[in-house]
Amino acid sequence: MTSTSKDIKPNSLYFDEYGRPNGILLVDKPAGVTSHDIVAKTRRDLGYKKVGHAGALDVFSSGLLIILIGKSTKLSDTFLNKDKSYKARIIFGIETETQDPEGEILKLDTENTLNEAELQQVLKSFGNGYSQYVSIYSSVKVGGKKLRKVLREKNWEHEVIESATNKILKFRNINEPAKEYEIEVPRRDIKLYALNLEAFGKIKATDLPFIAMPDPETEFKYADIYVTCSKGTYIRQLAEDIARKAGTVGALATLRRVHIGDWSEADAITSEDISSFKSPTKVTEDIQAADAAEE
Repeated sequence: MTSTSKDIKPNSLYFDEYGRPNGILLVDKPAGVTSHDIVAKTRRDLGYKKVGHAGALDVFSSGLLIILIGKSTKLSDTFLNKDKSYKARIIFGIETETQDPEGEILKLDTENTLNEAELQQVLKSFGNGYSQYVSIYSSVKVGGKKLRKVLREKNWEHEVIESATNKILKFRNINEPAKEYEIEVPRRDIKLYALNLEAFGKIKATDLPFIAMPDPETEFKYADIYVTCSKGTYIRQLAEDIARKAGTVGALATLRRVHIGDWSEADAITSEDISSFKSPTKVTEDIQAADAAEE
């Protein structure tokens, strides 16, 4: 019988006779730190190395992060396959290299006439899902290479060539222009169980997190949306796709994961709370090595 999140009690660790912890912590990751930072802190706080996570969040994003400890690290795929819910803020009129605040601004459109009624119709047009291109700034491997790493290779420049039927990433070596290759960006069929507009309005550039913003008094339209989606959905790509259907460009300003399966952000602890789960028995390096040898 396959376990569900209802069958597992999170934030309640079991310690064996050697003080080795096993279990799951639900942590509310703050924006500005990596998911690995939370994993590393958990290792330090618990004095134990066998710690992982079940689905990373980007540095700029926040919310529910599942931390797996000890034997529970084997459950990673179980949670990666679950549906998830997010709250996101899309800024219309800004296109960035990474589809979020961390990338260089590529294009501005401060003249778009998008209104709330038009946006509602755009959201409805996505129905229950669609065939979505994988975000090019993702960890998906194409030809054995993670896209986001390929795009950051200093000796290569790239361009995106998109047609009605496919999207191609073309790379050229800066030092040896004759060296070039292409990667076809894959698509995935995703499901959207909810795509709701929670707020629509205007915001000044001075209140946005993007790099090298224009005149701080420049206003941009924004939308706060709530999304429940299947595994493999890229919210940054969804934001870009929504903006395109609305006749402009767009990027994420904020992203927060609020549900994974049956678990909610309301169930999460803060990263500062992790140390309270430390075993009364110190886990030594010898025990860690023995634990690794058992696997």
